[in-house]
Amino acid sequence: MQSAKKAYEKLGEIMHAAYDTADREWIVKHTCELADYEAKQTFPAYEKAAEYINNLMLSNGLDSEILNFPADGVTAYQDKCMPLAWDASVGRLTVISSSVEFDDPVIADFEKLPIHLVKGSVATPEGGIVAKVVTEAQMLAGEDCTGAMVLLEPETRATAGCIRMVLDLGAIGFISEYLLNPMDKPDDVYWANAATDAGGWNVTADDRDFIGFSISPRNGRKLRHAVTFGGARVRVESDARRYVGTLPAVTALIPGKQKRELWILAHTYEPFTVDDSIGVVGSIAAIKKIQELIEAGKLPPLEFSIRLVYAMEVHGFSAVAHHFGGCLRDKVLGGLNADMFFGGKFNQIQIFYAPLAVPFYGNFLMKMTAEVFNKEFSYPEAIDMYLSHHDDMLLGDSSVGVPTIWALGEHVDEKGRVDFHHNSSWNNDYLDEENCARALGFYTAWIGCVAAMSEELIPDFATASAILAQKYIDEEAERDTVIGTAEDKMRYIAGRMRAAVLNFNLATEVARVSELADALSVPSIKKESGEHLMWLDYAEKLVPTRVGAGLPFDKCRIPRKYRRPLPDGVIYGPMSFILSAMDGKKTLAQAICEAAWERRVNMTDAAVKKYVNAVTYLADWGYLKLENPLTITKDMFVESLKKIGIKKGDVLLVHSGLSYMGHITGGAETVLDALIEAVGDEGTILLPAFTRPYIGFEGYVNRAREYRPFAPEFSDNINTGAVPKALLHREGTKRSAHATHSWCGVGKMADYCLSEQGCLDGPTAKGSPLEKAWELGGKVLFIGCDIHSNTFLHYLEDKANAPYLGSATIKIKDADGNYRTATITNHLPGHRSFYGYTPREGKFYKEAFAKGLEVKVEALGMGRLQLMDLRQLHDIGMEMFREDPLATLCASPDCKFCQKYRKA
Repeated sequence: MQSAKKAYEKLGEIMHAAYDTADREWIVKHTCELADYEAKQTFPAYEKAAEYINNLMLSNGLDSEILNFPADGVTAYQDKCMPLAWDASVGRLTVISSSVEFDDPVIADFEKLPIHLVKGSVATPEGGIVAKVVTEAQMLAGEDCTGAMVLLEPETRATAGCIRMVLDLGAIGFISEYLLNPMDKPDDVYWANAATDAGGWNVTADDRDFIGFSISPRNGRKLRHAVTFGGARVRVESDARRYVGTLPAVTALIPGKQKRELWILAHTYEPFTVDDSIGVVGSIAAIKKIQELIEAGKLPPLEFSIRLVYAMEVHGFSAVAHHFGGCLRDKVLGGLNADMFFGGKFNQIQIFYAPLAVPFYGNFLMKMTAEVFNKEFSYPEAIDMYLSHHDDMLLGDSSVGVPTIWALGEHVDEKGRVDFHHNSSWNNDYLDEENCARALGFYTAWIGCVAAMSEELIPDFATASAILAQKYIDEEAERDTVIGTAEDKMRYIAGRMRAAVLNFNLATEVARVSELADALSVPSIKKESGEHLMWLDYAEKLVPTRVGAGLPFDKCRIPRKYRRPLPDGVIYGPMSFILSAMDGKKTLAQAICEAAWERRVNMTDAAVKKYVNAVTYLADWGYLKLENPLTITKDMFVESLKKIGIKKGDVLLVHSGLSYMGHITGGAETVLDALIEAVGDEGTILLPAFTRPYIGFEGYVNRAREYRPFAPEFSDNINTGAVPKALLHREGTKRSAHATHSWCGVGKMADYCLSEQGCLDGPTAKGSPLEKAWELGGKVLFIGCDIHSNTFLHYLEDKANAPYLGSATIKIKDADGNYRTATITNHLPGHRSFYGYTPREGKFYKEAFAKGLEVKVEALGMGRLQLMDLRQLHDIGMEMFREDPLATLCASPDCKFCQKYRKA
């Protein structure tokens, strides 16, 4: 214990030495000067900011250099696509007609506040564009947005989900009033970062043109009122341009006895003093202090080298890591993310620790540093041992090997809220000289002790760390085991803690370190193991191996039309831990369990399925190699189709949910090939290609962002899964004309089945593909999904003239590009007894089975195929409707929709 106490005393000594001699004015001066460059957001300004950082380091005796990377919107480093360069000098939004008076009609002006103009915006013609303003609510309700500016709802952040919709609907751009806690800061302006169409953090070659503005909540409320009551028009002016340029990064090396480096990262090119000009200047100040302390004999000479890395968040750091070799595990000890170095008016530290896949004694030292700091400065730590790959910690992924820790500052108000973030209040006045000095002490203590971890310091710090490691093990033994076995969890946690303690021997071999690691013990386990999960059994058979360095962040290898969101945004949850755990030896089940244990999250069977499907998706696109004896091949699929009773010449209605099946080689394309082979040249397959052009449905206004006006040529917005989407991209595919419930198909009878369905017919009316398939003696096949996905039952409702078929109001885009509103009758609102994930327990199927309905079932992979004969289903269903006109409604007294018609 005395040895451990010395470690804490050493941290306190260094912390106070740096704090007591901090040049507060120097830190504030250079932070403000750097922020003045970065606030402009433009790439010419970024180049000046890089020159400023480089000169600042050179003038302080640091051997600095500028690295230049392409800003072309195409080049990718570690699956981070570099941005297109951007420049602007004019960006104004002026209200020119409004029922509400504005004190200043210019509600956004780049020259006064650059974050008014969203980075990535494009130019208007000289003199600007006069455009009407449409609110997001009006847009969702079907208002024509052609040539308009869309005012987003106050809670809507300007990100890809809404920007895609705005552009799809013909608007030229958007106006955002989003702000955290807007009632507290009604005149502030939010920095709309990650405002892109393609879904990345930066505008790339995949992004369409747009013009975006960020305005204050006060002006947003006025503009919304004006648009709602009488309308408003604005003049949009911009000279912004996207172009192919360069993106600089700055780095300097401070040599130690060993070549292995400790990386200090602070991101550049964001428009605030505390995010993160202060991180750059503060970390340079910390290095200066460390050098002074070494010269004064208060700190041993550097054992490890220190590399300062200043680059664009995520993408710039990935480029720098690529520059220095990609996988840096044997070259770099670990890292510190100095983002939001707590020199602002902060009152709390939030610490994210490096995940355990790459051992790093820096975690222990960070915990110790926080404890000393909290004691000395009464500055609470918000989260205890929260492991993460957030933001600029993503280099901690095992394929890169820079385990990174992040200690950031934030201000929490009396209600426990983080009061604001990324807004214009983070200006020069937000800096706090006292907090700058405190943060300097914190950073200097941690960086200095980690980098100077010599034979002199190791015994004390290793002893203190072993105490923290044992505490962590003991705490985990008391926690519920949410997945896997308690024994396996504790074996893993103890092994990781042991590896982290042994990490002290990287500097030099000290026998005491091995003794401390060997002395770590696992207490008796008091918690039961997690529940048995079916998808975890499946994952136990899969062995993934990473290909290349870096987390798959932008999905650069995948064509845009095939990209899909990955769980947790890749870096904000277990997904990154699962990827980092892959070593070509562990099973996917092991990786998933380790991720859950480290993140301390529950893992349901549905969650495991989500991660399994994400991993197989990445394997299909070459991000992983996957040993997978359970993969479903085309031949296996064809054989299962034959076993279930599908024959040459069959007409099939096909509903599919591939995520329930397990890995299928070739995915949707393989399924289509198997279906076509199974029915042969004389057969036909029909798949639902449903869309959502609704602006009103059963008295409700549309609120879903999936809304797009129906256009026959637009096939990317169907919501019935990957198999219909794949079929629509195949040459020779036929598609019916219906606006909401079209079907697509191939085969001998496809044209006959699809040609009669009109655009505005009832979705399942006479002449629909459902009726044609029944007349031809077809079958309905369910792949993965359950029998609740049975649109044919709605055909029976229509034929029986069920009273609960309603109407829907939709928007249609005609061939000439004009929009019109239309109504579809006999639509399909409300609840049904066969909906949900236990359809066999519902009223309709129970009665149908009692009357002899047969469902053939064939297991395949993790899912199953199910098949019904349409004529049998039709005859039994119509008999049920003759007995009960409300046959498909449920009997639950709690179901408002079904009870409404049962009581009518």
